Amino acid sequence: KVAAYAVSTSERYAADAVYVQEPNEIAAEILQDLSDFWAAQDFHLFASTNNALMSDFARQAGIRYQAGDIMRVEYETAQLAYAEARMRLAEADAYTTELANSLIAFGAPVNPIGWPALPTELPEHTLGAPEINAIVENLPKVRASRAEVNGAEAAVNLAKAQKRPDPTIGIRAGEEDDESLVGVSFSIPLFVRNNFDDDVMAAISAKSKIEADADMVTRLARAELTVSVLRFSTMREAWVDWEKVSSVSMETQTKVLTRLWEARELSMSEFLLQYRQTLEAQRTAVELRQTLWESWIDFVRQSNQVEHWLTTASVVQTAEELRGLSYEY
Repeated sequence: KVAAYAVSTSERYAADAVYVQEPNEIAAEILQDLSDFWAAQDFHLFASTNNALMSDFARQAGIRYQAGDIMRVEYETAQLAYAEARMRLAEADAYTTELANSLIAFGAPVNPIGWPALPTELPEHTLGAPEINAIVENLPKVRASRAEVNGAEAAVNLAKAQKRPDPTIGIRAGEEDDESLVGVSFSIPLFVRNNFDDDVMAAISAKSKIEADADMVTRLARAELTVSVLRFSTMREAWVDWEKVSSVSMETQTKVLTRLWEARELSMSEFLLQYRQTLEAQRTAVELRQTLWESWIDFVRQSNQVEHWLTTASVVQTAEELRGLSYEY
C-alpha cells in the first residue's frame, strides 16, 4: 500500500507541476499579442501619415504635370506611389483588426483605448550561472519530470513488493463433543508459474528511460533559458545603439523634405527616395523595438516569471528567492 500510494502521489505532483505552467504560457501569449498590437498601431500610424502625404504629393504632381513642369512618367510614378500608400494603409487596418480581435478573444475590452501600454524601456539585467540554474531547478516542467522519476522509483518498489510472498495466518475455534478445539493454519504462496521478475525488470527499464528523459528536459530548459538571456541582452544593446543615432524623428525629417519638394529644390524622384528612406528607418525602429519585446517575453516565459514580472514590476526573482521556494516533489 505504501508503494502504491507513493506512485499515485508522484503522478499527482507531476500533474500539478504541468498545471502550474499553463498560466505562465497564457500570460506570455497575451503579452506577446499586446506587444504586436501596439507595434501594429505604430505601423498603422506610419501608413496613415504616408497615405496623407502621398495623396498631397500625387495632387501636386498632377498640377505640375498639367503645367508642363514634369513629364508624364513622373506624374504616373506619383500616382503609383499614392496607390501603394493606400494599399499599405489597408493592410495595416486589416492586421491591426486581426490582433485586436485576438486580444478581445482573451477577454480584453472591445475598445482598445483602455488597454495597457507597454513600458518604453526594458530593464538591463545579467544572469549568471547560479541564477540560471536556480530558475531551471524550479521550472514546472523540470519539477514535473523529477516527479515522474520519483513515480518510476515508486513503481519499482511496488513491483518488488508484489514479488515478495504474502503469508497468511488463520485461526479456527470450535467444539467437538465436550471438547473445545482451536486450530492454527499458516500458508505461503509459491510462485511456480510467475515469479514477477519480468515485472520488476520492466519497472526498472521504465525508470531508466524516465530518468534519461528528465535529464534531457533539464538540459534543454537550461539551454533555452541561456539562449533567451543572450538574445535579450544582444537586442537591448542594439536598441540602445539605435536610440543614440536616431535623434531625428520621422515627422521632422518629412517636413524638411516636403518643404524642399514644394520649393522645387528636390526633384520628384529625389523626394520619393529620401522620404522612403526616412519611412523605412522609422519602420526599422519599430521592428527592432518589437523584436526586443519578443526577446524579453521569451525570457520571462522560459523562466516561468511572466506573472511575477507583471504583478511586481521586478526584473526576475533572485536566485535566493527561487531557492527559498518550497516544493514537496
